[in-house]
Amino acid sequence: MVKKMKLKFSFAILLIWLVSFSAHAEVVKCGTNLSTKAYAYKENDQWKGFDADVCRAFAWALYGDGNKFEMVDVRTHEILPALQSGKINVMLSNNVSPAMMEAKQRASVGGLLYYDRQMFAAKDIDENVASMKEFSGKKVCVFAGADYLENLKYYNNEHKLDFKIMAFKSLRKARNAFLLKRCELFSMQGLPLQSIITDSPGKGVVVLPEEYAYKGVYAYTPYTNNEFRSVIKWVINALYAAEQMGMNKDNAVDFAYKRTPENISLFGDNNILWHLLNVKPNWLRLAVADLGNMGEIFERNLGSQSDYKLKRGQAALIKDGGTVAVEPFK
Repeated sequence: MVKKMKLKFSFAILLIWLVSFSAHAEVVKCGTNLSTKAYAYKENDQWKGFDADVCRAFAWALYGDGNKFEMVDVRTHEILPALQSGKINVMLSNNVSPAMMEAKQRASVGGLLYYDRQMFAAKDIDENVASMKEFSGKKVCVFAGADYLENLKYYNNEHKLDFKIMAFKSLRKARNAFLLKRCELFSMQGLPLQSIITDSPGKGVVVLPEEYAYKGVYAYTPYTNNEFRSVIKWVINALYAAEQMGMNKDNAVDFAYKRTPENISLFGDNNILWHLLNVKPNWLRLAVADLGNMGEIFERNLGSQSDYKLKRGQAALIKDGGTVAVEPFK
């Protein structure tokens, strides 16, 4: 009986892996939160946004075709079934902490995308507000999921602000309560907060400069598919490597590089590595010519060239004051 149960369990795991693998046999399917425009949105029937660009890079790598991808709307509570069923191959933004993703969602970290942080939005406030102490005792709306409530409670206790915290079961309900003035402040990741301003012009919403609870945002894959996790890891690493080398959207086609063992693997001149990962050897030039390197993708969609002005911070390369180290392609 025990042996039969073990066989059934093993078969179930194999089936999940096969479903997940076959799901990206024609296109790569990337999970994201489509309620936040910065992650992914359609314009003239073309996907744009940070997650869409990263997913397009995966398509260049896997198929040599930047159009062979799909963006799938997946909310926090849907991540586990979406990964297990093969509805998506990889989960991008809108994820929780790495420890909880691996322990609870049974997902494997594929690579760092950027760092976000929790902030506060306010409506119709005096421009001369100098510190958060001036909001002591105010009502704060917050989404109860993905650590936001716990982060806010910790911040509130640490700074002795006596906030009256109003927790909601969904981000949409928390946001709507804030816009309807049921609370004076709304605490959330900086990116969704900036999206409120972009999507609600003329409503007097501002994002306050206070930042807390920094959190890395990663790409995640099913824990049953280590082969695909390796692909995601090295594709993301290659986009950082291109940035470190000075390869960008303008010079990608004609970019000249020093022919070291590492570089000839990276650029596919020695194609053993990419073939082992089942990736197109020449994908990097095609992807960077189309999208730019990781720094360009970030700045265009989330950073200085976007409406969101999110600081890259710790997700910058070490040479630029961040914490990201490029792993060698040997």
